[in-house]
Amino acid sequence: MNRVKWLDIAKGMGMLLVVMGHVLTTPVREASDAGMYLYTLIYYFHMPFMFYLSGVSYRLAADRYGQMQWQDFFKKKFLKLMIPYFLYNIFVYVVFAAANMIGALANVLSGAGYGKMSVGTFVYGMVKGDNPYSFHMWYIYGIMIVTVVVFIADRLAQSTGKNVLVAVACVAVCFAAVIARFYFNTAGLGVMNEVMEFALWFMLGRYLDTKKLIKHVAGYVFMGLCTVYMLVSVFAHDTLYGAVNYRVLDIVYTVSRFGVLLLTVRIAFAIADSVKENNIFRRFFDYTGGNSFYIYMFHQPFFGSGVGMVVMIVTHSPLIAVVVSFVLCYLAPLMIIKVMKRG
Repeated sequence: MNRVKWLDIAKGMGMLLVVMGHVLTTPVREASDAGMYLYTLIYYFHMPFMFYLSGVSYRLAADRYGQMQWQDFFKKKFLKLMIPYFLYNIFVYVVFAAANMIGALANVLSGAGYGKMSVGTFVYGMVKGDNPYSFHMWYIYGIMIVTVVVFIADRLAQSTGKNVLVAVACVAVCFAAVIARFYFNTAGLGVMNEVMEFALWFMLGRYLDTKKLIKHVAGYVFMGLCTVYMLVSVFAHDTLYGAVNYRVLDIVYTVSRFGVLLLTVRIAFAIADSVKENNIFRRFFDYTGGNSFYIYMFHQPFFGSGVGMVVMIVTHSPLIAVVVSFVLCYLAPLMIIKVMKRG
C-alpha cells in the first residue's frame, strides 16, 4: 500500500503525544502542575486517536484483506504484531531480571515499579496483557484482537451483503462496551479492559470516512465545542463533576474525545496540504509516522519512564528530566531502526 501523507503525519503527531505522555512520569507530575495538566490533556484523547488511525489504516487496506484467506490474514497479523510483542516482552524481562540481581539497583527499580518478578508472574502478565515491565505493549496486543474481530465482521458483511448493518452493529457494541466500563470494574481483565475502552475508535476509523465532516462548518463547530469541553474538564474537573451528574458526563466525555480526535486529524490534513515536504516540521512527522510501530515499541520502558525517573532523581528538575528522556525516546529507537534496516 502506498504511503498516505496525512496518515503518516497523523501517526507522527500521535507518537509525539504517546512519547510525551510517557516521559511525564509520576515524579515529574508530582513536582510540576504544568506537567500534570499536560499529562491529563494528552491522556484525554491520544489512545483513541492511535486506535482511530489504526482503523483508518485497516480501511485503506480492506479490499486487499477481503481477498485473503482467514489463515493467511491471521498469520500475517500474528507475525507482524504478536511475534514482536512476545519477543520484546521477553527481552525486557531478561534485562530487568538481570538488573534486579544488583543490590543497589534493585532498590531503585523496586521503588519505580520494576522490582523483581517471577517467571510465572511475567508469563501470566504477558499473556493477560498487563505485564508491568513493558505495559505499553498492550496496545499492540489490543490492535491484534480488534483487527481480527473486524476481519471476521467484514467477512460476515461480505457473505450477507449487509455491510451497513454490520458496521453499525460493530460501532454499537463497542460503544456499549465503553459505557459498561463506567458501571463495572473491568480493571482485572488485562488487555480486554483496554480493548473495551478503545475498540470503538478503531471501528470509527474503519467504517467512518471523516473527510467531509472535518471540512464542514458543522464539523468545525463540533470540534470547537468538544475542545472547549476537554479544557474545562481538565482544568476545572472537580467543579464540573460537582455540578452535573457524573454518569451524564461520562457519555459527554466519550463524545468529546471524538471531537478532539477529529480536530487533530484536521491539523494533520492541513500540514499535509500546506507545508512543504522538505520542511523540517513536516519531515519529522512524516518519518516518525512511517516508523511509529518501532518507536512505540522501543521507547519504553528504558528511555521513557526509566531514564526520566533517574534524571528526575538526580537533578530534581522536571524540565531536564522531560527533555533528556524525550530526546532519547526518539533518538534511541531511530538508531535501532537504522541498524535493523541495514541488517
